[in-house]
Amino acid sequence: MGTRAVPVAVGDVVDLRIDEIVAGGEGLGRLGTYAIFVPYGAPGDVVRARVISTKPGYARALVSEILEPGPGRIAPPCRVYGACGGCQLQHLAYPEQLAVKEAMVRDALARIAKIATASLVRPIAGMAEPWFYRNKAHWAVSRVGNKLALGLFEPRSHKVVEPDPCQIQHPLLNLVLSFLRRELPAFGLAVYDERSGKGFLRSCFAKVAHATDELMIGLVGTTSRLPASEVFVAAVRESFPDARSVVLNVQPERSNVLLGPRTEVLWGEAFITERIGDASFRLSPRSFFQVNPLQTAVLYDHVRALAAPAGGETVVDAYCGTGTIALALAGAAGEVWGLESEPAAVADAQANARLNSVENAHFLAGRVEERLPKLIKDGLLPDVVVLDPPRRGCDPAVIAAIAQARPVRVVYVSCNPATLARDLAAFREAGYGPTLVQPVDMFPQTAHVEAVALLEPARKLP
Repeated sequence: MGTRAVPVAVGDVVDLRIDEIVAGGEGLGRLGTYAIFVPYGAPGDVVRARVISTKPGYARALVSEILEPGPGRIAPPCRVYGACGGCQLQHLAYPEQLAVKEAMVRDALARIAKIATASLVRPIAGMAEPWFYRNKAHWAVSRVGNKLALGLFEPRSHKVVEPDPCQIQHPLLNLVLSFLRRELPAFGLAVYDERSGKGFLRSCFAKVAHATDELMIGLVGTTSRLPASEVFVAAVRESFPDARSVVLNVQPERSNVLLGPRTEVLWGEAFITERIGDASFRLSPRSFFQVNPLQTAVLYDHVRALAAPAGGETVVDAYCGTGTIALALAGAAGEVWGLESEPAAVADAQANARLNSVENAHFLAGRVEERLPKLIKDGLLPDVVVLDPPRRGCDPAVIAAIAQARPVRVVYVSCNPATLARDLAAFREAGYGPTLVQPVDMFPQTAHVEAVALLEPARKLP
């Protein structure tokens, strides 16, 4: 078999029309049939781009000049857009972003699962105000000369880029970042050096609850001894009267894992409290929680409507995390079983159940692909199964166990259209077909998109 000819070389400059945005947020143009992926391209753009890498089937190129802007292109409001890497779609007007993300879901279902999407995929649920929504931030720290830099790493580097302000973080988090930049230099903290393993200050973080405005501010250090911790706490309390928690996370390991296993409370509580709908949730430094609580309420409304548990029905919430979906469904269900591999998340889920006086939700630690088949073998036959797996999707053992249990409804919450499509194809083989798929924009300005799919037994693919 002959090798496919590559029509460009690294360093070549080519003129391209961007046809679409693909998964990951890159623009796609073509030279004949040869694909060239271009970050920060917009549909309809005509660009001049420099090739930076080539493969037999595709190349990547960076925009050097926009010859003709596409109809959805706008000027991004963030001054470090493209440098910090946190957003991929700020150069698109928000209606264009929504169209792009809905198309990503439709394309994955059609291309990977061979599912006709015309009547299956509902219009994407977007945000009324798609800015300043993130409820947590984790900032890298570096020292450049005598200056302490706090911000985000530039893609594929350890250079700290300083957003000011970040356009997708809650306004209070931007104020915290400004406070840390202003106050931390006076403490003379040695910045941690990855190469030598020396130094104290590794990073900083903050969390804010949208519903209550409660605020947690944290530092990550290599030891539990923060010099002049009382002075730091006093500065926080003076600048943020509504702060509830000031903590020091201890991460002594020479690792890129952001948080260590131990957190010292310097002042206040070890958590802040957020509300989604009628339920309250305690967020500790290590708790996983959706970063966009406003859209989380929208997402859970769709999950609740599709799961539709009745009074006597049993629900299994697989990959339940800290129990947010399980608790959202518990009021209408007979009982709910939450399964999660991370013991700390299970402890949070149990605490959240107590906080909300929910007595019919049970949370078990263990890998879902092991726990769920065993529960079913031992006689648990759920009426409804909710799946919210990580980006890699479901293990085949999970799909096989669900097919054996034959629930009336399966609701699949996905953060990756490609693995959703792959798993829907596997469910089809197991006797379950999709009734509908609802995309939800949880992360405006980025290339990420969530989707909720309802599957029922003995359904034929549309």
